[in-house]
Amino acid sequence: MLDFFKNLNPFRRKLQANQGYDLLRNRTCDDNWSNSTRNNPTITDDKESRQQLRDLARYEERNNPHLKGVLNKLVTECIGTGPRISIDPKTPSDRAKKAALRLEKMWYEWTCEIDFNQMLRMMFRERIVGGEAFMIVYPDDQLPVPVRPVVYEGDQIATPYWDLYWDRNESYDGRVDGIVFDELGRVTGYDKLLYHPYGNRNQDAMRYSTVDADQVWHWFARTRPSQHRGVSEVAPTLEVYSRLRRFIESKVKQEELRAKMLGVIETGFPPEVCADIGVDPEDIMIHDGQFTTLPDGWKANLFKLDVTGEGVAEFTKTCLSWATQALMVPWNLAAGDSSDYNFASGRLDHMIFHSYIKVNRADMVKHGLDWFFNNHWLPFAQMSGQVPSDLGNFDISWHWDNMKPIDEKKSADAATTLQTAGLLDEVTFWQDQGMDATDVAERQMKFELQKKLIQKKLEEQMGVKLDDQQKETQQKPQENSEGSTDEDRVER
Repeated sequence: MLDFFKNLNPFRRKLQANQGYDLLRNRTCDDNWSNSTRNNPTITDDKESRQQLRDLARYEERNNPHLKGVLNKLVTECIGTGPRISIDPKTPSDRAKKAALRLEKMWYEWTCEIDFNQMLRMMFRERIVGGEAFMIVYPDDQLPVPVRPVVYEGDQIATPYWDLYWDRNESYDGRVDGIVFDELGRVTGYDKLLYHPYGNRNQDAMRYSTVDADQVWHWFARTRPSQHRGVSEVAPTLEVYSRLRRFIESKVKQEELRAKMLGVIETGFPPEVCADIGVDPEDIMIHDGQFTTLPDGWKANLFKLDVTGEGVAEFTKTCLSWATQALMVPWNLAAGDSSDYNFASGRLDHMIFHSYIKVNRADMVKHGLDWFFNNHWLPFAQMSGQVPSDLGNFDISWHWDNMKPIDEKKSADAATTLQTAGLLDEVTFWQDQGMDATDVAERQMKFELQKKLIQKKLEEQMGVKLDDQQKETQQKPQENSEGSTDEDRVER
């Protein structure tokens, strides 16, 4: 009876395929889905699998110029020169505005001191290649604002010996390989190894400390609800890059062999005659791919080399386009070649790519920048007495490098049309340009005031009213393209 109930367990018996689906009914043991699994992410993306994928992805990045270039373009487009903070006082006044500018300057100087933007670029690259990146915040009295974030790889956030116990209890001691949970499933801490587990301090590889979750920013792409650790986003491209590398190497070896094998040597003499005259084909010397003098009755036939490389470009483009799809990079950007693109196709691809960039930036702002500024940087600045007292309550916003449109004229015409119709949101427009709308308006007003001051000085020096001269110029009849004035056209 016990065996009967064991067989009913869906995890112990082979389920019968639903006869209503051809795919399930016709599956074989050697199809592409033979290794499919129903395991949860903790089992599927176990510690060893994640580590091996990280190792392979890092190796491919170091040795593959195409993948290296794609990653550089992604990091440059998404992070660029880094985010810039804008502090807006809720009770605007001259004193509050000046205090906000001082705090913005303080943030800028602090980011330059620790190279914060370089940390963000490094985190984004490691999130893609290694699958996840960690930023842990520590106090540091050596900095103007005494707080320092430190970036760690996923290798160093781990629970020692956890892989020996997790098969007994999926969440061993409330942990899932480096992440500590409470009874409600909330993250309360992270186990950080004191040294990198694959460094020179092997004797201390198992020493660790548990860091409070409020000090940690764990950045990874979550694709399943029960996923707790990140997996390399380059993983789907590794097999494609490997096949492409083998294909190119085989073509190179083939061409090298053809370049060395210039031809064949043949003779019309029968074998017994060759033996009688004492000529052994192996004794005929060939130096640097050139034939030497041949005996009488022997001749050389040259190969016809095929150097066209037929099929190489098509196969290479197919593989690279597959690989770049996983990273949401347009083909022309990944290949550095837009010769096959027209304006519409290029714009369509880049719209999707820019949406991907905006999603990553929004995720960074919500879970990283706002968290760090509000929970760590600002409290440390307040404790050190560096926040201006005139500031009061304020809001913060982040501005990024502008993603330039493909056709700037069409983009400007569209903005002008919206502004004329009263539908243009100037705040959002200038934020998309990487600037603060308030600062832009202030600069424009200052420029207009400066123009009026300059005009007034010139009028005093010249003794002429420039406004009257401009009116007279505008009132003069304008000539048309044929050289006749508006008055002439009226008379005719």
